[in-house]
Formats: sequence, C-alpha cells, structure tokens
Amino acid sequence: MDYNAEESMREDFARVVELNKQIRDGAGPDIGHNVDYGREMAARERNGFVRAWSSGPHAEHWDTLRGAHKAFELVPDAMVGLYADIQSGRDTHGLNGVDQRSVVQAGELRGRDRVVLRLALSEAVRERRGPIERSR
Repeated sequence: MDYNAEESMREDFARVVELNKQIRDGAGPDIGHNVDYGREMAARERNGFVRAWSSGPHAEHWDTLRGAHKAFELVPDAMVGLYADIQSGRDTHGLNGVDQRSVVQAGELRGRDRVVLRLALSEAVRERRGPIERSR
C-alpha cells in the first residue's frame, strides 16, 4: 500500500468513525435540524466509504483497521498492551508497518471518546519505555 492510499484510507476511516458517532447520537454538523434526514445522509456517506474500501484493492488493510478499532471495544486490555508495545518500539507482534499504524490509529480514535482508555494507553506506553535517562 503506497503512502497516498494509506493516508486516504486513514482519513476516510476517521470520517466513518465520526459519522457513526453522529448517527448514533443523532447530533453533529452532518445531522443538522432534521435528525432523520441527517442520519440518512450520514449513513449514505459512511456506507459509500465502507463499500469502496471493503471491495477495493486495499480491502485487507481496511478490514485490519476496522478489526483493530472494534477490538479496542471488545478486548481493550489486550489492545492497550499491543498499542503500547508498538508505540514504544518493543514488539511489533509480527505486524507489518501498515497494520501497526492501524492499531495506533484505532487506539487513538477510541481514546478520543473514552478518557479512561486514553489514560491507559498513555500509561502503558510510559511503562514500556521505562524511565527517561537524563544526561548530566
């Protein structure tokens, strides 16, 4: 996956996450005053992104990103550890660079809405990196 395709995928995925939130909450700039119509339009936009990426040449990477995002909801403790290992450079768990970045993006997107998760991610990375050694 080249750089431009990866950047596009990441932008589109972040947009899908935002649209899902707006659809769920029934509020946001894409929903407006007519909630039912706004939800329908947001769902159409979201579904367009999902359809395009799920059936395109980078469907495998899209699925990995979607899976990582879902895993932060289903098994957050395991994902916090994976995130921290990747961020600290300790262990990539056999993931290629694109998939590592997908785990990081998924964690950051989930952490935006969940303060507890965001704190857990930060703390786990700090623990894995160890204390900062200062020179004299």
